[in-house]
Amino acid sequence: MLLDLANLYYNKPLRKQSDLNTAQGYAERAGKLSGQLKYTQGFSLAQIRMAEILSDRHRVAEADALLPSVTGGERINMLLTLSYKNFYEANEITDGYYGDALKYARQARDLSLKANDKEKEIIARVLLTYFRYYGNYTGIEADFTALLKDSETAHHPYLEYVYLPMYVYYMATGDYKKGFELAQRSLELEKRLNDPLALADCYGAFANFYNSNKQPEKFIEYLKLAIDAQKVHPSMFNDDAPKLVTQVSAALRAMKRYGEAIDYLQRGMREFPATGSENARYESELGRCYQKINVRKAERHLLNAYNYLNSVHEAFRADHQEMAQFYVETQSYAKARPYLDRISNEVKQKLKISTRSEIEYMYFKVDSATGNYKSAIAHLSRNKQLDNFYLTEKKNKDIQELSIKYETKKGRPDQNT
Repeated sequence: MLLDLANLYYNKPLRKQSDLNTAQGYAERAGKLSGQLKYTQGFSLAQIRMAEILSDRHRVAEADALLPSVTGGERINMLLTLSYKNFYEANEITDGYYGDALKYARQARDLSLKANDKEKEIIARVLLTYFRYYGNYTGIEADFTALLKDSETAHHPYLEYVYLPMYVYYMATGDYKKGFELAQRSLELEKRLNDPLALADCYGAFANFYNSNKQPEKFIEYLKLAIDAQKVHPSMFNDDAPKLVTQVSAALRAMKRYGEAIDYLQRGMREFPATGSENARYESELGRCYQKINVRKAERHLLNAYNYLNSVHEAFRADHQEMAQFYVETQSYAKARPYLDRISNEVKQKLKISTRSEIEYMYFKVDSATGNYKSAIAHLSRNKQLDNFYLTEKKNKDIQELSIKYETKKGRPDQNT
């Protein structure tokens, strides 16, 4: 019962800090009682839950230290947990957490093979392949293809968790046709099984597709469906409700609907209150909303958010890029350069082609404004090369055709799902 209660509070939709505290209390009691009863499996399950809770509190090293105490069949589950948590704790691929994420995934895979546990083997391979993609490894597509074949042959019960990481890979590499097909298969599987576990991520995949296809209204529509699905079960990709709320606001802002964006964002902040880093991201988006209304106020919100994230080592590539973009757009070019340089100097993982193109264009604007014309021309040339590769006329046509076919076949998304 204690383990079940810990599970209930830990996986509570839109979990608050108080829910995490309650889950930890039950997990600690479950572990203590299991030890007294010499109930090995119960103790291991309690340790896995504690590892999840400690990781969510950014105490991953303490979570890792629990691994030796987990034995038997639950050790694979502990390795999978630590792999997942270390990956999302990592800032860069040079980070020790990233290396540990790969290490634990490999150990989980090897132990699953030894135990002839095909389901856990597939899960470990999904994590390993997905994480390796971010490290610029070659052969990722071949690994995903083999993984999908093995998963379908073994009738793996969670195929959507294979489809969705593959979707991320194909979208990032510009193969929208394959990406769209995987998103469609994932959503159809979720609906057929009436399974809410990955529903938020399926809607999020469609939202990302329509965003790449430059259809903001459809992007917003699917983001809102993803937010509603989060009220039932959280995202597997750490795309929580506050993050999706800021994406809706950003989309409205991009359409120059600034007042509507601010209203939606403020409603979201009330419905899905956040602290720490999540609250900083709310404030960052609020700053962008105010950019066309009050530049000084906008800069204050943006700097408050960025400085907080930087102080807790959670300012990532997108955060550097956001500050650079703000200063480029407000023609404060000298202020933009340090943030662009941080991307170039600090970010080692593979970037989407569209992101690389945007960064090159901002460098072009900064160099042009400061009279460094030779460098500006070089950056603009690279920007154009990336643009041509990223979205050729044929790819654009394929995207439009896929979108039309899907909307014709399925109609509008089911708002009650």
